[in-house]
Amino acid sequence: MTASMIAVLNAPLRSLRDQGLPTGAGLDQPLGTGLRLHADAPDTMTAQLDSPAGRLLDLRTTVDVAGNWLALRVTLAGFDLRAIAGIGFWMRSAADTPTLTRACLRIGTDDGHDDLMFDQTILSDPSQSDHHAVLVCDRHPTLDRTPPWAEFILFLPPAQDLHFSLIDLRLFSIPGDI
Repeated sequence: MTASMIAVLNAPLRSLRDQGLPTGAGLDQPLGTGLRLHADAPDTMTAQLDSPAGRLLDLRTTVDVAGNWLALRVTLAGFDLRAIAGIGFWMRSAADTPTLTRACLRIGTDDGHDDLMFDQTILSDPSQSDHHAVLVCDRHPTLDRTPPWAEFILFLPPAQDLHFSLIDLRLFSIPGDI
């Protein structure tokens, strides 16, 4: 795993960690370069975001009408899968009430995208907990190793009021040339 691959994977998160949220950050607004909180129906919920010391992101949502999805999207600019065997993440999170989230690698295609879901469902509760998962490339034989674009996405509950803390998130790759 090269330092340059780690830098590519984590650049948007490092920006948020180092600089905090930009003024006006919110639903469907950039949270920094390559980082966005996106909802299918942003007019049906309100979101309050903060990036206090020691936490990447605190999110409070109030839902008026249930949506289909709410997603924290991390752009993986210049992402090249040819030299890696897999991609993974480690995160620390907490939530006021038990909250299930899912993570995926979204790969751009000529006619849209493919979502490759990580196997584990993540349970966050009031105590801080750590979660990790790896997506192994050769288990996805149709995976385009040189996609036009890619994103790491954390899907959050879109149909309930939420207080979710993303304390930390790190992305990593598994080298394919060992």
